[in-house]
Amino acid sequence: MAQRLMNGARLWAICVVICVIYGGVKAADRVTGTIRFLMFDRDSNQLVNVPDNNAAFAKSSCKPSEQFAIIVHGWREGTDSEWVVDMVSNFTAHRPGCVMVMHYANNSHTIDYFGELLPHFDKLANVLAAHLRRMESIGFDPAKGHIFGFSMGAQLALEGSRRFGLQKINRIDACDPAGPGFDTVPENMLLDPKQAARQVQCIHTSANFGTRRRDCHISWNMGNCGRDQVAARPFPKGSHGLCPCFLQQCVRASVPSGAQAEAVRVPAIGARVAAGAEDGVPLRYEQWSIWRAAFADDPELPFH
Repeated sequence: MAQRLMNGARLWAICVVICVIYGGVKAADRVTGTIRFLMFDRDSNQLVNVPDNNAAFAKSSCKPSEQFAIIVHGWREGTDSEWVVDMVSNFTAHRPGCVMVMHYANNSHTIDYFGELLPHFDKLANVLAAHLRRMESIGFDPAKGHIFGFSMGAQLALEGSRRFGLQKINRIDACDPAGPGFDTVPENMLLDPKQAARQVQCIHTSANFGTRRRDCHISWNMGNCGRDQVAARPFPKGSHGLCPCFLQQCVRASVPSGAQAEAVRVPAIGARVAAGAEDGVPLRYEQWSIWRAAFADDPELPFH
């Protein structure tokens, strides 16, 4: 009788372990199984899924011999977000090579940032790192890689690239990296963003959603010392959401010189508008001239 009870207890314990492992795998599948990488197909002028087959990937419009860019969106965003659409358009228009988007909207669209998105950060970063390793195995050169991330996407760009390899990626533009859930974790504070790429540029526009850290190779404090923006509007164009708009204009527009420069207004989304327009973001010419001059000799920047 005792032996039967022991055997029953062992069988029960084995079942519990199997259920826990199976449940963990299924949970991981719900996160990682919905993540897609899309690439801009220049023949059809639209985003299409990156082929699962490596040979097909290498023969696609994304050529391993060319430079590449990956856009990583943030919380409550996806490939249909306004700035993502604009960024894809700007990259394809002003920068040769492959343009991709990491699409994890099934996870990012949750309202519960702390309960349903942040706990999956580790899995999301691993997926980006795995994609970079796959690209390298096909023949893509990380030294020709450029990753742009906003908010949570900026943190993913940094951590995913670090896990891929220290300073293997050429360049990362981290747009107002998310602070909540990161700045208060000691382990995260020990991670050096400069190790994620050969050049890491961080643009700071908010103190409520953005990180307090200022330790990238270059850290830009926009507006009021990077804490807030005078032109902030309601979500999604608050101080935090304006960050991609600043970089969009750096990609898209050339700013005139002379007395008229101070009158230039940069709209939240779209081409520059004339002085006096209501829907614009005031930006002093000196800020643009410093921004552009800092990278004037960098041929890989899309505004060249």
